[in-house]
Amino acid sequence: MKDETKTSNSVQNNTLDSSMKDDGDINVPNLTLNQPAAEASTPERIRERIRLKVYKEGQIVFEGVFSYDEILIGRSRTGVDVDINLRDLDEERQTSRKHVKIVKNEDGSYSIVRLSGKAPVYLNKEPVKLGESRELYDQDKIVLGRSIGLKVEKV
Repeated sequence: MKDETKTSNSVQNNTLDSSMKDDGDINVPNLTLNQPAAEASTPERIRERIRLKVYKEGQIVFEGVFSYDEILIGRSRTGVDVDINLRDLDEERQTSRKHVKIVKNEDGSYSIVRLSGKAPVYLNKEPVKLGESRELYDQDKIVLGRSIGLKVEKV
């Protein structure tokens, strides 16, 4: 069953540049994280519901809370159904129609899976390989291609 809350019904007519500036910065081309040094603590796992924020020029252009078993992210067109549509954000067409998916694991945690080899995917500055699955934690930062930033938050 879908349970989704959005602060924006659409991410259309927005393009995402190379930075996220919420609680820390990600400069996508250089993939620089400018955050206070983290204390030695275990990151919080995300359970049951996940908040995803999409960034453009340091501003949130989309925010959604999901409890789906699978969240598909990509550039939608007719016949391709995605949960987060990057079509109007990705003017350079760096992302694929089905670029990544975020899946709910059996224990209620979430993981990201790279579906396309077209453009790079980074999780906290580390590249994610095609087909690879990586568990997501609160405050993780994802970069798709060269210009789209997402922030993961625990709900």
